[in-house]
Amino acid sequence: MGTVLAVPLGRGRWTACQVVGVADGRPCVVGLRWIGDAAPSLDALRGAPPLRLDHHAWQGALDWRYVEAGAPPAHLRGVGVLPVPELGACSTYGGWGGVGWQIELQAAWDALPEATRRAYEDAPVGPGTEVELDLGPARLSPRVAASEVHVRTGDAPVRWGELDRLPRLTAIAYAGSDLAVLAHLRARPLIRKLTWSQHGRDAIDLRGTHLADVGVEVLAPLTLTLPPEVRELRVRGDASRLTVVQPGDGDGLTVTVGPGADGRTRLPVRGLPALRALRVVNAATVEVATLAAHPALTHLYLHGDAVRVPDVEALAALRALRVLELIHGYGVDAARLPVAAEAWPALERAVVDGYRKPDAPRWKAALAGVASVELRGGKTDTWLAANLDNPFRDWVDRSPSVGKRAAAAWRAARTAIGDGVARPDAERVLRALVDAFNRLDARHGLDTVDREESGEAFFALAARAGVDDPTATAWFDRWRDF
Repeated sequence: MGTVLAVPLGRGRWTACQVVGVADGRPCVVGLRWIGDAAPSLDALRGAPPLRLDHHAWQGALDWRYVEAGAPPAHLRGVGVLPVPELGACSTYGGWGGVGWQIELQAAWDALPEATRRAYEDAPVGPGTEVELDLGPARLSPRVAASEVHVRTGDAPVRWGELDRLPRLTAIAYAGSDLAVLAHLRARPLIRKLTWSQHGRDAIDLRGTHLADVGVEVLAPLTLTLPPEVRELRVRGDASRLTVVQPGDGDGLTVTVGPGADGRTRLPVRGLPALRALRVVNAATVEVATLAAHPALTHLYLHGDAVRVPDVEALAALRALRVLELIHGYGVDAARLPVAAEAWPALERAVVDGYRKPDAPRWKAALAGVASVELRGGKTDTWLAANLDNPFRDWVDRSPSVGKRAAAAWRAARTAIGDGVARPDAERVLRALVDAFNRLDARHGLDTVDREESGEAFFALAARAGVDDPTATAWFDRWRDF
């Protein structure tokens, strides 16, 4: 018999999973093919089979994984026990945080018209496609197998119907102000991701679309109306000037906020008092007192090259926190940290990756009693003085040879760019940086995190060199082999 757990999805939706085995203390958990508007009873789950994925490119793989050892997170509800099905051997590892994520993707796929699914499955997966629009070609990144298109048009109208030549298209990145993109999205349920910049709007209403993932540039006050199906919101620019309208006030939504063109991170996002998950990336400074607008936060991720949290003691106000992750928090005053046992009664997991080594006793004392604590990447003050501004400084912890080469490539590019260079020189320097990472990938293999961090470093240097985002994106996609 295996324990069955109800899994909340947000917005009142639920699914379920079952523990089907244990290896080295780690439970093996399989998702069940069940989704509903209330927590399920054991009787409701008796006939629910294990979830096999056949959406998009999946070919019937089980949605299962080995998760962290120990008790399940408190937000998962025990329902009872059921017989364990014969499923074979699991070779996938992950965490409790991934449990339940796939069921909504599968449900959305199952709801598509059969002709749409068949066209997607029958279309060849090529190295890239070029679609002619009114203002020139919109190139598909060869890394996404003709599933994402970048369209840059400014104010002129676009012949959006040309994109129907791409039956596998699921994502559009659009730099322009043509509102006809909304009608195009509403009529095409396969397109689930939109990234929109240079829109020039003070209000955008995405209701009626089938989007699950939205990225938006915020340069002026903007009201963004989202359908309840949107689970990911990515904000670039001044997030404090954004007001989001969504049923449930953000319950079930994950918001990722990056800095604006001036490098500053501004919070909070308005209109989301029920927001549970917030990711702040590439930040120099985060003022956590602004997060009082999100009192329901259960997951907080703070990331920067050397992120400062001048009011770190204000984190104590986030009483509902279950997961806290701080990446590269070298600017945090550990002496002012809240004590987890007093501030966060529900905290289940804390990850601190990158901290000042002398502060280790303070971190350990602050996080004492938390079920899962990962404290890693401690650096001496001498090391930080020499490497603090290098985004690849922590790669040496995983692979000294790769880390040294990556750090050296970035250092050479940063020195060459200085405080700005002419466009031909910027192109040459940035191409050399990408070539260096192409060689590293060919020789050693870069994993997903490595590729993401390489891209972040590239775009940061491109911005410093005065290269606009669409051009930098086109260069990066054209040059990289990783």
